[in-house]
Amino acid sequence: MAIRDKLYILMLGLLFLLLPLKITALECDPVELNKLKKLASFSEIKYQHIKNYVPTKEEEQLGPLNLKNRFSVTINNFSDKFIVKEYYSDNLFQYNPTLITPTVITKGDFVGGDSYTFYFFANTNDACHYQLLRGETIRLPKYNEYSEHELCQGIEDYRLCDRWFPGTIASEDYFIDKVNKYKIFLGEQKNNDNNHPFSRWDLIIDWIAVNYTYILVTIAGGGTLIILILKFISRRRMPL
Repeated sequence: MAIRDKLYILMLGLLFLLLPLKITALECDPVELNKLKKLASFSEIKYQHIKNYVPTKEEEQLGPLNLKNRFSVTINNFSDKFIVKEYYSDNLFQYNPTLITPTVITKGDFVGGDSYTFYFFANTNDACHYQLLRGETIRLPKYNEYSEHELCQGIEDYRLCDRWFPGTIASEDYFIDKVNKYKIFLGEQKNNDNNHPFSRWDLIIDWIAVNYTYILVTIAGGGTLIILILKFISRRRMPL
């Protein structure tokens, strides 16, 4: 190719580069996007504790884990118009028409005590595809495995025996020590109640003795009011 031809091609290429190119990009219709956002707003995220969680092979290789601290997350009012992705765990919720109730999508393997953020994205064939529709963060309660300990029988209302105790129990020895001390405290309280020198009637009489002034004033006031009412009634009955 001659040098002159090469120069023509080079100049033609520069000309195309310098010309303003008008590119028409597809834009998501705001009206359609608002409809999708409204549709996603009807969805509700719920969670439920898994009593008998079955660990995966990978989890079994990691060693002992608190497998009782696992939850499933359910998204109700699901639609094929959107998908849901959890930010940290990479769990993806998708509409499944083969389910008996495809509008209810459930996934497990969520660890209690952690927060999870769910993002709703448009799942359409137009320019709105993968547009963010909404986001919601939930925090799962932490399951207290010590709540099943035999020492908690009869004292389930004690904070360290609470199934959803939000704190951290350092060790089993720490737990046993605290529970035993709590039981000793309860025993001392019971003994003090049983050995109380006053009966119930003694306590009532003692209360009357302390508050007798208010009692007398109330009785006197009530008696005066009754007398005035009786006089008023008797006057009404007198012939004119």
